[in-house]
Amino acid sequence: MMRRRPIETVMAIVVVLGTVAFFFFALSVGKPRISDAIEILAKPRQADGLLPDAPVRVAGVEIGRVVGIGLDPKGFEVTVRMRVSRAVPIFDDSSASIRTGGLFGGKFVEIDPGGGSDKRLGNGGVIPTVEPSILIDELIERIVSFAEEARKKPKAAN
Repeated sequence: MMRRRPIETVMAIVVVLGTVAFFFFALSVGKPRISDAIEILAKPRQADGLLPDAPVRVAGVEIGRVVGIGLDPKGFEVTVRMRVSRAVPIFDDSSASIRTGGLFGGKFVEIDPGGGSDKRLGNGGVIPTVEPSILIDELIERIVSFAEEARKKPKAAN
C-alpha cells in the first residue's frame, strides 16, 4: 500500500475548499442583493417574454428584479411586481417599458424615474405610465411584408 504524506492530504483539502469557495463566490456575484428594497407595480398592456427574476433598470443600471407577473382574471390586466432599491428615487410621474436586450436577448424592465414631481413611490406604489413594448417578431413580420409588397410592384420604365 502507498503511504500518503500529511502535506498531500492538507493540499487536497485546501484545493477542495478553494474550489467550493470559488463556486460560491461566482454564484453570489451573479445577482446583486438588494437589502433595502421596496416593491412597486407596473400594469403593461402585455408582458410578452418578460420572466420573473428579469432585471429592472434605470438608465441601463440594474436597480432591482421582477418578482412576479400576474393576470387579473376579471379585467385581464397584467401586473408586473418589481423589487427595487429604495436608494433610487422613483417618482409618481415615472414611466416604464419592457425592452429586449439585443436582437435575441432576454426582456427587462426599463424605468424612467420621472422627477417632475416631489412624491416618491413607496412600497406597493404603481408606475402610472407603461409604454408599449416593441415585439421583435412583429417588427420582422412587418419588414418582410413591406419587402414582399415592394417586390410585387412593377418597376417604372427608365
